[in-house]
Amino acid sequence: MTPFTISTARRVETAETNTLQSRLCAISNLEGNPQEVHIENFGNATAFIVKGIPDPYFNSVRGVDSSTIDVLDDILKFYSNYNATCRFDITPFDANPELLIKLAERGFYQYGFHSNLYGIAEAREHTWEFNDTLTVRKLNENEFNIFGEVYTKAFKMPEFLAPAVAKNNHILYNKTGWHFYIASYNGVPAAIAVLFVQDNVGSLAAAATLPGFQGRGCQSALLSTRINEAAQLDCDLVVSQASFGSISKANMERIGLRTAYTKSLWKAVPKNK
Repeated sequence: MTPFTISTARRVETAETNTLQSRLCAISNLEGNPQEVHIENFGNATAFIVKGIPDPYFNSVRGVDSSTIDVLDDILKFYSNYNATCRFDITPFDANPELLIKLAERGFYQYGFHSNLYGIAEAREHTWEFNDTLTVRKLNENEFNIFGEVYTKAFKMPEFLAPAVAKNNHILYNKTGWHFYIASYNGVPAAIAVLFVQDNVGSLAAAATLPGFQGRGCQSALLSTRINEAAQLDCDLVVSQASFGSISKANMERIGLRTAYTKSLWKAVPKNK
């Protein structure tokens, strides 16, 4: 395992930001910017807005550190100008008491945590029982309808969102660094996963398994496949994120990833409170 240092932690965090930025830049380049994506840098911090996707993960401020104190009101004005809400992702190595106090003074509070994991990118033997029952391969360009269906069903999203999920990922298919995978169980599509590579870091960017196929090794297979491919693409590090205590986190730890750090998540108190 790579010795854990602040330098490694910063690579982990930067990789997550780079993955989000690459994805959202591609979405913003769709004709007319239909999802209303807006990205702006404020010193070391990057602020993301996606009006069409009200998920806090996509409407967040990354790279927050002590220098953010001086531009905090500019960041909040940026979100206010677009009538958007925001989340601040604050790492333990860049947390600043003065900044946290200023966030609290402006009506923000810590409401959650977010675990970032890391591991070595390495060629490895498959850690699942490889047979005709469970297979993993690259997703074909004409299969993003399957990707959208698996993703929305796995996360219990409304069915009508499947085409949008498919489209927002299809646009990345031929973009540098993006790789898509599908796992099938007895020939039936069961799970999907994504790898993004930049600066010799492989980001395990997304994964989902249909409820009926959970617990059958699909995600372990997809994790091993992506870690192996990252190594083949000259990565020395792989990174990912997961909720504390989640099945996804357990799968990642089982495959060899470790928790790098846990971020605190801050959002504004609802105005009706």
